Formats: sequence, structure tokens, C-alpha cells
Amino acid sequence: MKHALTIAICLLMLAGVACKKRRSEPAPPPANELHYKETHCANPWTSIGNHLVPRSDTQAIKTWLLEKDITTLKVTITPYTGGVTCEACHCLSTRIVKVLFNPADIEKAKALGFYKP
Repeated sequence: MKHALTIAICLLMLAGVACKKRRSEPAPPPANELHYKETHCANPWTSIGNHLVPRSDTQAIKTWLLEKDITTLKVTITPYTGGVTCEACHCLSTRIVKVLFNPADIEKAKALGFYKP
């Protein structure tokens, strides 16, 4: 009986280890993806007069980049937990703008403040 109990415990421990899920590393971003840390209201795409036209943030970013002769393939805005320390216009918000650029426009986008993650 002692051996049966010992074997049962060992099997349960083995099953627990075998079923443990492994954490996988997140996939690296594509080579043509650049990020921009958004501020509360001092972003270049929210310039004077630009905020009067109602549109989504992603559309405003696409329009601003198109005015700079930069082609975007995809624009997404994702939240992050960077810890907001102030609510002033120039302070960082809790969102990161992620843009897939045409590879030919990467350097122009970097000159506008976009960076490689």
C-alpha cells in the first residue's frame, strides 16, 4: 500500500510538471514598424486647426504623415503602463502609436520623432 501511494504521488507530480505551460517570448515587431510615444495634446498631428476636423486619432496620424509625403501601411494605437506622472499637454500619455511604414520612408519618419522599438 505504501508503494501504491508513493507511485500515485509521483505520477501526480509528473503530470503537473508535464502540463505546465511555457511562456513564449513575444514576436519581435516587423522591421518597418516604428513607434511614437504620444503626449496628452502636444502631438504634431494635433496642431492648431487640425483638431477642429472631427476624425479618429489614427486617421489624423495618417493624414499628417501623408502631408509630410510619408506612406503608412498600418497605424495602431496601443495602451501601455508607463506610469503617467503629469497631465500637462507635453507629458506622455499612456498610449504608443505603432506605424508600419513603407520601407523607403523609414528615415523620414525617424526625423519626425518615430523610433525603432
